[in-house]
Amino acid sequence: MKIHASPKAHPGEVPCTAQDVEELCKAMFELGYPRWQKGSLATVLQHAHVRPYRAGETVIRRGDRPEAAFVVQSGRLRVEAGAASGASVPVRMGPGDIVGEIGMLRATPRTATVMAEEDSRLYVLDQDAFGLLLSASPDFRRRLEGLAHARQPYAHRRRTGA
Repeated sequence: MKIHASPKAHPGEVPCTAQDVEELCKAMFELGYPRWQKGSLATVLQHAHVRPYRAGETVIRRGDRPEAAFVVQSGRLRVEAGAASGASVPVRMGPGDIVGEIGMLRATPRTATVMAEEDSRLYVLDQDAFGLLLSASPDFRRRLEGLAHARQPYAHRRRTGA
């Protein structure tokens, strides 16, 4: 299993502790990761990091290349994605929510800008860790693809003509 450090160094980023791995496992189960695969999940998540963000700091910028997905440990994020009309539709995310999965799943530029609405701590799943999670559980991959589809209805319709 080849795992690299987080893609971009970020002030205050630290490796996950054993307690962080346990909490992140619980969050991943809530997101649909199979509980019976806890051993392999915990092994991958030991390589994740925790990254702090200050209120107002950008986590993801629309159009950027995807380098990681994030699971909110604490705090609140504001997601701004353009609707079909071009207007911004803000969505708030909190503990246990995942962001950045669309670009990671599709290997496409980021579809939204995500900012910390308050001081927040996020689990960082870099490309290697994210890829291992998906390859270990096709069911989890399908679940995330469904989530991505639901979050991007206008982009999906434009691309497929649906």
